[in-house]
Amino acid sequence: MKIQTFYPITLDLEDPDTGERQAIRARVARLTLEQCAAFNRDLYRSANPPSASLIARQPDGPEQARRTLTLEPGRTIEGAFIVPADEVRARRLAEMAPDARAAFEALEDAEASAADRFVRESITAYVSIEPGQLFEDGPDGAPVPIVTGADVVRAFGGRVDVLQACLRSIRNENTLSPSAKKALRSRSDSARISDAPVTVPPGATQAPTVSGAGIAASVVTEDAAHPQPIPCSGSNSPAAPIEGIGR
Repeated sequence: MKIQTFYPITLDLEDPDTGERQAIRARVARLTLEQCAAFNRDLYRSANPPSASLIARQPDGPEQARRTLTLEPGRTIEGAFIVPADEVRARRLAEMAPDARAAFEALEDAEASAADRFVRESITAYVSIEPGQLFEDGPDGAPVPIVTGADVVRAFGGRVDVLQACLRSIRNENTLSPSAKKALRSRSDSARISDAPVTVPPGATQAPTVSGAGIAASVVTEDAAHPQPIPCSGSNSPAAPIEGIGR
């Protein structure tokens, strides 16, 4: 049995010209035990920043009240909170003394920067695209291939769905058994595979404009069957540490 240094995956992307979904062949690195532990730790930290506890809802009282939704006569469920999250945040900030609020804002900014860095560096280090599928327009109009993780971050920095898919693949491929992966794939809507290249239109290459914390949170919470931290599988091959990840 031969153990590869990567896991083959597919990324479901939409062709900007035709609007059709295509399964882009990609690879996720097989992480070492140390890399996997650092990735899971920083994923959880990004999704659950300490600053969130300082602007949380009160544990009981009106802020816990939810709307009641009627599905059919005699059948109701709890809906969204009556007091929205933005209002709760505004209340907690108003309750802080000036120095406490300044400290909170500094902590929140530092956490946001760390989460953005985690998303960017994780995808850069651990994701790659098989050649001949994805291209973007270069300065002279000629197609430039998108193959490295850094290319993916640059071209899809504003695409929450793509960044989520990359982080999800890093996590699942390195932590789930083959049978668990198969079960997840069977529940997903797989895109039809096409050999036609996809070109990223001008203007798509931009700096990240989405929240790294939000992306991490969606990956952590979307599969309740696999809470953090997750036991890691990985190769024993050495790997250089990645600046900003796991520190």
